[in-house]
Amino acid sequence: MAFLTIVRSYRNVLMALLVVSTLTTSCKKSGGSDPDIDPREQYVGTYDGDYRITIYIGSDGLTPDVGKINVAVTKASNPKEMYFDMSYDGNVKERVTAELNGDTFTIIDKKTDQITLTPTNKVSSDYAATGSFTSNQLLLNASANALRNGTQYSKKYDIIATRK
Repeated sequence: MAFLTIVRSYRNVLMALLVVSTLTTSCKKSGGSDPDIDPREQYVGTYDGDYRITIYIGSDGLTPDVGKINVAVTKASNPKEMYFDMSYDGNVKERVTAELNGDTFTIIDKKTDQITLTPTNKVSSDYAATGSFTSNQLLLNASANALRNGTQYSKKYDIIATRK
């Protein structure tokens, strides 16, 4: 009979532990991020600002091309990607895809560019661009680099645009 009493008490203790552990592990943890909130939402919008594009032949920079830029930022179909529809001085339009990581991004679909020296003299180049979103601004820095006939050619892009 003492054995049955011991078994019952262990059984009751085990049931109590099981109930307590189930209740504590099934609760939602506080402080976590809500998976339904898309972090890209905070950056979607239209940004207006300035661009500066400088071409270098060797270490000599040519006169920079400066002007106004409009960037429409929208969400892409992949979860970490965004589209940047860029319009330079209201004329040249270009769409690139950026992969977002926190508040920084990398352009992932544009890998080459043209460095135009004259209308008939263009140099094909590698292209890379990164940027960030800070205080309602979009900052983008890009570079295109090529080597042709022993001469280094590069094109630097600097974009600063503020959210409308």
